Amino acid sequence: MPKSSFISLFVVSMIGVCLVGCNTVIEPPDPVVLPEVPERVANIFKQKYPDATETTMRVVEKGNFWEADFKLGSDRYYAGLDSVEVLRSLRTLDSEVPDSIRNLLVNTTLAGVELTGYREQVESFIDTEKQFVARYTYQNKDYQMLWTAGFRSYVLNCVPHYKFFGRMYPNYIPENIQAFIAAENLRSIGGAMFINDKNERMYRMNAQHVGDNVYDFTFDSKGTLLWTSFNRKEITNTLNLPAHIQAYLQQMQTDYGFTLGSGYEIHYTGGYSLFLQRGVQESLEVKLDKDGREVDRIQMIYVNW
Repeated sequence: MPKSSFISLFVVSMIGVCLVGCNTVIEPPDPVVLPEVPERVANIFKQKYPDATETTMRVVEKGNFWEADFKLGSDRYYAGLDSVEVLRSLRTLDSEVPDSIRNLLVNTTLAGVELTGYREQVESFIDTEKQFVARYTYQNKDYQMLWTAGFRSYVLNCVPHYKFFGRMYPNYIPENIQAFIAAENLRSIGGAMFINDKNERMYRMNAQHVGDNVYDFTFDSKGTLLWTSFNRKEITNTLNLPAHIQAYLQQMQTDYGFTLGSGYEIHYTGGYSLFLQRGVQESLEVKLDKDGREVDRIQMIYVNW
């Protein structure tokens, strides 16, 4: 089989012979056969990247998602796909993150973070234009920074790290999420699943009452509701907030210079959604659980030059 042929089945076998004594042999364990990559998925990949070489494909979630590392010419790529399409692909860039980007962080709360994994996002059903991506760790959590450079004004979007995302097909939505949506007489109208390095899902979806506003929902990998814009109560006086939420806001102002722009109490979770601002250059949207712990954050750094 030529080196460039697509490999749709991996067989890992361990063959070991241990001579403990004369004529004593310990038999190796049975080979472990990894799940097959369906032919339709292999064909989707081959049709999208007919010139790919050195391809390695792995099962992310049996029957639903796969990922591939491969080369096009001299460039290395990563792609995530389902049984219908390539969902996201990224080209690895050999150079470091440009100093022009690193310098933008000097006077922000992300000053000093180490940016790694510099890549170009070349395929995405969510974003219509190419973006650059870099990875970093902040407060022991993994994030990625995305941006489209080349304009006088743009945004560095800093979001929890994910490998790729999938469309919100009905059969992908866990039963407990479907039950919650149905119980509130809502109708799901789309969204995306974000898949991390542990192959766990996070669900960000939209739903509405017939003829009503569209509401946002975020669920974790178990289908537990983390945040929603549905049935929320606006914060009008921070003095009415629980002491631990007031303490969180005070710490964010003292340590990082963030002040509260607006916020909401989430009816279902007992948690809070806070929109914080640091001057005109940074904004931060955080979701807290009822105990004041962050369960999600999206940070934006505005660039004008």
